[in-house]
Amino acid sequence: DLYVPAQALSYVGGVGATNYATLTDWQGAGYDANSISAMANFQAPDLHIDPTIATPIDNGGTPVAGITTDIDGETRNASTPDIGADEFTVVPTPPLGWTVQTSGVTNYLYSVSAVSQQVAWAAGGGATVLRTTNAGTNWSSVGGGNIGTADIYNVYGASASTAFVTTTPSTTTYIFRTTNGGTTWDTVYSQSGGFIDAIRMVSSTTGFAVGDPVGGTWTVAKTTDGGASWARLATEPSQQASEAGTQNGMSTVGTDHIWFNSGVGGRIYRSTDGGATWNTGIAPFTATSNVWFNDTQYGVATGSSTSGVARSTDGG
Repeated sequence: DLYVPAQALSYVGGVGATNYATLTDWQGAGYDANSISAMANFQAPDLHIDPTIATPIDNGGTPVAGITTDIDGETRNASTPDIGADEFTVVPTPPLGWTVQTSGVTNYLYSVSAVSQQVAWAAGGGATVLRTTNAGTNWSSVGGGNIGTADIYNVYGASASTAFVTTTPSTTTYIFRTTNGGTTWDTVYSQSGGFIDAIRMVSSTTGFAVGDPVGGTWTVAKTTDGGASWARLATEPSQQASEAGTQNGMSTVGTDHIWFNSGVGGRIYRSTDGGATWNTGIAPFTATSNVWFNDTQYGVATGSSTSGVARSTDGG
């Protein structure tokens, strides 16, 4: 990438005493015939390109020996790769409103996790895991393997290649991780009981998983190695009465703020120090089904037995 400011004495290149102010002039002198002038529409994270904007960067490169994958580990086109670090496909901006997409499966889908406008994961009955990398135009079935045939009620997508799912066949709960887009799944956590309800990664290395109480305390597991291994916290909050969790009922902001709801009563547990300590707030429901915070102060919770939405403006 070469950026030239539009001001005096700024040049694309120079040879001896001759300076070239534009790419056309530079190429006219016989240099860099394969270069193009184009706007790189970057989007977070890293060097990703916004695939909703048409650009000659798409399919505009030439193969480089030894470079076969992009920044996400995805295979680069062998004949017309994209220019830059990100291999992508330009897709049209989806229309406003909701559009029905074809999943290709008949099992119920219980959980969905969007990584970006183009990448999303979904999961459901019979160990079904689906992945799209083109805004849902196509969904690929990437479940099975070590996951077996158990139903999946929670999926968390960290990137186009890395995702987590949880299952509880019989009496044991599991967390599985893939780092290759679902080609294979590794068992990274298991325990007797304590159905894992939700998984959230708060950084590339740190994440939390919340599950039903076991032995009088809620299950709160943490990873510090990108999800390769998990261990329960020594500071898990105590169960109140017959509390249990709800599917996907967890929210995080930053690396320290965690909320999860009890499905029995309106209690919402929260930590502001990464799970070192816990306190609670009470939502106005006899049963709370889910909770979500957009920042450290503003959040919403939904009720299951009493239909409605409650709002918090003080962190819960």
